[in-house]
Amino acid sequence: MNSRLSILILLIGLSVTSCRQEVTKLDPLQQNILESTVYADTRQIQSDKESLVLSENKVMSMSFVKEYFDSNKIDSLTYLRFNKNGQLIQRTTDELTSVGCLPHTYVQIFRYENNKIKRVESYTFKYKTKSVFEKWLETDTSRLKIFEWEDYTYSGDTIFIESGSGKWEYIKNKNGNLEGIFHKVKSTNEFREEKYSLTPFGVKKQFIYDGSTQIDYDYIVDENKVEIKSLNSKGYNRSENIYNSKGLLMEIIYYENNQKVARTKIDYTYYM
Repeated sequence: MNSRLSILILLIGLSVTSCRQEVTKLDPLQQNILESTVYADTRQIQSDKESLVLSENKVMSMSFVKEYFDSNKIDSLTYLRFNKNGQLIQRTTDELTSVGCLPHTYVQIFRYENNKIKRVESYTFKYKTKSVFEKWLETDTSRLKIFEWEDYTYSGDTIFIESGSGKWEYIKNKNGNLEGIFHKVKSTNEFREEKYSLTPFGVKKQFIYDGSTQIDYDYIVDENKVEIKSLNSKGYNRSENIYNSKGLLMEIIYYENNQKVARTKIDYTYYM
């Protein structure tokens, strides 16, 4: 019995080691785009590798516009501003974020202390604007109305976030890789967990709600793109994040049951 157990443990260890070796074979560009893609789905924290790439390329802003192939519909209008260190300082969007899905565009301001996020403030607009572009360029918080905030504290590599509606805990392993996210909704005590693990070709994320797995996501690196696959009650979906040779995200392609349904184009502005 003991010998069988030893063999089983050895096989598990070899399997884990093999996965880690496959992932570490990724070149620096692939490591960057994998981490950037995984972190982009978390919304509340930013990839250190992405910050470095943005800083090195003097990126000042990114704008995202999503187009659907079967219609003229355009949505997911998102605008990101960065400081010269490549750190996110403003997100203006009508997409789902940590504060929930709202029927109008809103602004998140990221405030830093000791080079780490200290607080994120979420605002709606006090006044009507003539265009989405005006909303993107609005930085005067006196013209905005705050409706939510998130306070950040740190213990080693673990990040604790608390807002009026919920609590989050981001856990990294000793290598700095994201290992898990825990989220509790204050009003209902609902609990959500996201677990991250290495695979031979990238990263797997398990989305767990109230103790039962709901959705599995696979992030698969292939040359200059990261493919994201998921299977839920509505079917099989996937998307592809496509990067250029500098590690900058250029396009996202969305599929439903292997059919292209939409794409998001990304445009940049740069510091001089």
